[in-house]
Amino acid sequence: EEYTYSCEYDGEERVTWTSSDINILEIDNNGNAIAKKEGIVEITVSIYDSSAKFTIEVVKYKFNGSLIGPNEVKVGNKIKLEKENFSDLFFYTLKVSDENLAKISQDGTFEALKRGTVVIYACSENGQMYELKKIKILEKDFIIVIEGPNIVNKGDRFVINASTNTK
Repeated sequence: EEYTYSCEYDGEERVTWTSSDINILEIDNNGNAIAKKEGIVEITVSIYDSSAKFTIEVVKYKFNGSLIGPNEVKVGNKIKLEKENFSDLFFYTLKVSDENLAKISQDGTFEALKRGTVVIYACSENGQMYELKKIKILEKDFIIVIEGPNIVNKGDRFVINASTNTK
């Protein structure tokens, strides 16, 4: 992640920023910093003959986003999942684990295509994938029709057929 730090002062003297470990956090003299890896650094800002220090801890990013909505959807149905706690600072692409079973649009519209279970992920720009939700896709509602005789004689042989209104 990139950050900008600022320092207000009266004068024309140049501000100098330094990091105790540029492998963890690098900062330029305009206060623009980039966190490179996990760790703790001490940042020093110097103006004239004075300086001040502060500590920054670079931590592994913890994604707190989630999708709100049902955990089961029937084939053929579309639902709108609500995004919760998605940071405005980062761009995430929503993806499903199996696009043969379901589709998801970036606004959270989920479409169930075939029976099964899918996982929805938020994928960050740097390729990190965060599991958001599992959805079980159930068979759509259908009617079973049974065809065959209602009365038979002892010893009769016959066939009973069952069919549904699904394709």
